[in-house]
Order: sequence, then C-alpha cells, then structure tokens
Amino acid sequence: MDSKETNEERQLKYDIIREILRLLPTKSSVLMSFLSKQWQSAWFALPAIHLDFDEEGEPLHDNNDDDNHVVRQHAKFINMFSWFVGFREKDKQQQQQQLVEKFRIRMVRYSLLEDEATVVDKWLTFGLERSVKELDISLLGGGGKAGYTLPQTLFTSKSLTTLKLEHVTVNIDRHGNPVSLPSLKTVTLKTVCFNGYSSFRGFILSSDGDLSPSIENLSIVSCSEVGTDMFWNISIYSSTLKSLEVIDCNCRTISASAGDLESITIVSDYADFKLLNLYGCSKVNYMDIRARHLGTFNVAEFSQSVKEATLDVPNRCTCLYDCKLHDQRYILSRISAKLV
Repeated sequence: MDSKETNEERQLKYDIIREILRLLPTKSSVLMSFLSKQWQSAWFALPAIHLDFDEEGEPLHDNNDDDNHVVRQHAKFINMFSWFVGFREKDKQQQQQQLVEKFRIRMVRYSLLEDEATVVDKWLTFGLERSVKELDISLLGGGGKAGYTLPQTLFTSKSLTTLKLEHVTVNIDRHGNPVSLPSLKTVTLKTVCFNGYSSFRGFILSSDGDLSPSIENLSIVSCSEVGTDMFWNISIYSSTLKSLEVIDCNCRTISASAGDLESITIVSDYADFKLLNLYGCSKVNYMDIRARHLGTFNVAEFSQSVKEATLDVPNRCTCLYDCKLHDQRYILSRISAKLV
C-alpha cells in the first residue's frame, strides 16, 4: 500500500470521526476528546458547531441544597464545560475560529457553587466571540429565582438571530452602549426579571419607541420587574412583527399595532389586566385571546380573514370594534372567525 492510499485512508477515518462527533451530544463529544487527541482535533476542526451545556437532573429544592451528591454532580458539570471553554480559548491565535451556530446553556442548580456568574460570563463570551447565531439560556436556581444578570456585551451582538432567555435578569445600562441586535428575529422571554421598565424598553424597543425592526417573533411569558410580580403596560408597535405571544404577565394594559402580524396569543388570569388594544393588525390569521378579568377589548382596522380564533373574555367586558360598541359574537363574525 503506497503513501497516497494511506493518506486517503487516514482522511476517510478522519472524516468519519468528524461526522460522528457532529452528531453526538456536546457532553459526549467533550468526553471523547478527553480520550483521544485524534478525536479532539477532528471535533475542533469542524467549521461550525452546536453546543448544548445541559445540566441534567431535577431542579434544586430547599431540602437538598447541602446534599453532597448534588454539589458534586453540579461541580462536575461546571468543571467539564469550563475545561472545554478554557481549552478552546487557545484557538484565539488561529486565523480562522470555529463558529458556534447554536449555544444552549441550561442549569437546574445555578448558584449552588460560588462565583458561578463569572463562569457563565466566560461561557457566553466564548459563544459571542464565535458569532453565535442561536442562544438559549436557562439558569434555574434555588426557589426558582432569576439570579444571573446577563452581561451588557450580549446586547450588542451582530450575529444573534434567535435569543431564548429563562430564569435570568436583564439590566440595561442607560449610560452604556445602546442595545444593537441587528440580526435578531426571534425573542423568547420566560420568567425573565427586568430591572425596571427602562430595561424592558431598552432591550426590545428602538430609540423611537417602536419594536426593534429586525424582530419577527416575540414571546413574553411570566415576566416581571425585579422585586415584584407585577409587570408594566406592554406596548408593541412594529412593521415587521409576525407573531406575538404574551402569557401570564401581571400587567394592566397590552397594546399592539403591527401591520404584518399573523398570529397573536394573549392569555392572562390576573385581575389587574383590564385593557387590550389591537390596532391595524390587518393580516392576522390566528388569534387566541383568553383573559378572565379583561375590562375592555378594543379592536380597530383588524384582519377580516382570521382562520382560527378564540375569544374568551367576561360577558361584562366592553368590546369595541372600529370605535363602536359591540358584543363578542359580532366581533368574531366581522373577522370571519369561528367562535371556539
């Protein structure tokens, strides 16, 4: 067998290893890189990777906070992926860095160890420096509190297209660099705490008060302001938004004006939610409105070709269609929808 054939065989073996590693979960790939330098180099040579730092197990409960086994498992999780990030920092000197297409960080025992915020900061920096496109962060700690505050550098990423946040805190520094996420299309916020109304506005709204023009899909679920379970009045004005979802947010008013909106879901059991305004949403084909305590539902210049609609509000709710008082059934008939 000549050297050319040997090289071809080596390349084939290398390609097979790379394909296997591409399909393996991140944890398995990291473990394999411990065992073999050949596997390590093959994985690091991939032009783009998906990273899933997922801490498996049950959420942290008060009765096992000091359990040695839980602490050891959590420390093992932290150390494994910190080793990976630290090792990959060596590629900063290389001309072409490996890109991170998707990055998911999920903890169910956040804050069990000291200085974990610094660890997560390093992980996020690693992804942001490698032009991460899809970022998914969920950091559940004791008592279900959002203890981790996102770094300001996250809010100036040019590459992010999808951002999913859960159990974290957003604090936009009014004196720092303005939020600039020009590629961001999908935002999902679940159990996110905002440090004041200005942080919410600064995060998703542009300087003129409209929704950031790149955002097409927005979901806000069980969000609140730091120190309270209350939210504020949510006002969304956009020419690009296609999907809007606001669920279980304790706010008083929700207003939306979005000419390209196709799907809207508003669900609330909170007694404080009294007013829902929908203006100029002429392209909606799916509507799900369920609010047990809603006082006023105001619709104007709305779609008349909705394919599926749910309108579940109190009988005493005041319903306005194009500034005229009507009942729920009339509104549903005008938008050509079926009462569910």
